[in-house]
This record gives sequence, structure tokens and C-alpha cells, in this order.
Amino acid sequence: MAVQGEKPNSDDALKIDPGSGSIIIDPSHELYLYPSDNPSHVLVNNLLDGRNYGHWRKAAEIALIAKNKIGFV
Repeated sequence: MAVQGEKPNSDDALKIDPGSGSIIIDPSHELYLYPSDNPSHVLVNNLLDGRNYGHWRKAAEIALIAKNKIGFV
């Protein structure tokens, strides 16, 4: 798993089991995409307009933590 501030290595999400040669996918990796992840999915209902940055940031952070996309800050 990548350390915060480091560029994540996409190879960390996929591993090959040396015994069977099968691919092991790590769903806890931050780059793993769940079947429900798609570009039209709304994570935050409020649009960012500059005046609501604090509320928007917190809502976005909670949504990303819930989806295992970022660690605790």
C-alpha cells in the first residue's frame, strides 16, 4: 500500500500467487474499482462554489473514506 504523498504503485493491487500462478486482486487497495464505481455516481450532493469549501471538503472526504479510496487524514 502506498504511503500518503507517494504515488501509488498500480502493481500493488495485483499479485500473482507463486503456488498456483493465479492472480490475486486486493480490494482494499486505493486504486481498486468496485463494480458500483462509475463516473456518473454522485459522491457529494452540494456543488463546490467557493463559499462552501469547508462543508464540501468534509463531505467529499467522508465519501472517499467510506469507499476505501483514502486513509484517515
